[in-house]
This record gives sequence, C-alpha cells and structure tokens, in this order.
Amino acid sequence: MIALGAERDTERIAVLGAEAERRFGRFIRERVNPGADERDRLGEPLPQALLAEAGRLGLLGFSLPPAIGGEGRDKFEWGIVLEEVSRLSRDTGLASVIDVNAGVAELLLATGRAELAERYATPMAAGLFVCPPAAYESRDPFDYLTTACEVGGGWRLDGNKPFIGAAVFADAFLVYAKDKEGSASSHFLRWACARWGSEA
Repeated sequence: MIALGAERDTERIAVLGAEAERRFGRFIRERVNPGADERDRLGEPLPQALLAEAGRLGLLGFSLPPAIGGEGRDKFEWGIVLEEVSRLSRDTGLASVIDVNAGVAELLLATGRAELAERYATPMAAGLFVCPPAAYESRDPFDYLTTACEVGGGWRLDGNKPFIGAAVFADAFLVYAKDKEGSASSHFLRWACARWGSEA
C-alpha cells in the first residue's frame, strides 16, 4: 500500500510540475527572471506590476478559496507548484511573497472579522496587496514581547519584529502581540497594521 501511494504521489507531482510549467513558466522566464540578479544585488523587491501579473495568472490565489478569486487547490498541490516556481525563478523573493501572502489570507479568512477578510484577502489573492505576518522575535515563534493595549477605540502596539519574511514587499503587516498582562489567550492575531499607521 505504501508503494502504491508513493507511485500515485509521484504521478501527481509530475502532473502538477507540468501544470506549473505550462501556466507560469513563460511568465517567470520572460517577465520575472530578467533583472532578477540586479534586483537582488540592489535589494529591490519584485515590482508590484509583476505581482499583479502573477495574480492574474492565478499564482497568488492558487490555494485560496474561489469565493475571493482563488482556485481552492489543496496544500499538496500548492506545495508542489511552489517548489516548481522556486526552481524556475531566479528571483528569490517570488516564492516567498506568494507563500506568506497566501498564509496570511487564509488566516484572515479563518479568524478575522468578515469586513477585514473581504478588504484584504481578496486583493491578496489577486496580487494587489501584500501582507506578511509579523510574528517572530526569536527562534520560538510564540516567544514574543510585543504588546498591544486598547487606546481610544483602537490599539497601540509596542515591540520589535526583526524577522519578517517578504517584508520588503509589504503593503501591511499582520502583527502577533499579547496584552499587557501576557495572557496566553491573546497570543494570536488581532491587528492588521498598515505601513504608516495601524488599525484594529
């Protein structure tokens, strides 16, 4: 049974790899790879226009639900396609940004208020809005000191997040924080913080 399962997985991987090549290969080779080495040397992000183009091709919404413009593909399929994109792309940021963006969009849909999910997750699936998670402060993702306190109908965040994947692409950050008392129940996402301000 293990051998048969492995054989089916091998076939599925081959099919998904071919799909990724067919759908995204030309875009990556002709649009993303030119200039990738120079962007890397200068520390510049992938241009927003290319992220939007990737969104139109379905790359950023591959694993997201159809209700927000995604394809609803499963995690196995997403992992194989992401691996193939990483293999094809000379731009190291491409796979990173599409992966973290999809993860945050899924988190918003699962736990966020409906208006926040609609406001952010839909443009994230289209490649028009990038929102990586701001969680890590050390090797332990749950060992963070960033605090949040309610102030005048909003929230004030206080802390540092030195490890944010795809931060250079970000339009906003989803920040993990705890309340001043350090309650364990507050160790989950509560705030979407825009680049030049914040909102609850």
